[in-house]
Amino acid sequence: MSTEPTPRQERYEIHLIDAKSPHFRLLECWALWDRDRHQHVHVPGSSERIMRFYTQAAAEAFLRYAPDDAF
Repeated sequence: MSTEPTPRQERYEIHLIDAKSPHFRLLECWALWDRDRHQHVHVPGSSERIMRFYTQAAAEAFLRYAPDDAF
């Protein structure tokens, strides 16, 4: 099994972020950090909404399997 990082893994990093929610005191989320742009990855079509994942495994799966146009 190869341990070399893929091009996506070299460009993006998974960060733990905190978000306030009206339903919870504190909601932990994960987001992808774009090392080239020095910002979090946003929801496609939005310049403000950060793409959030509720588990680290979900962020890892998105990074591994999402099509290129999802970024």
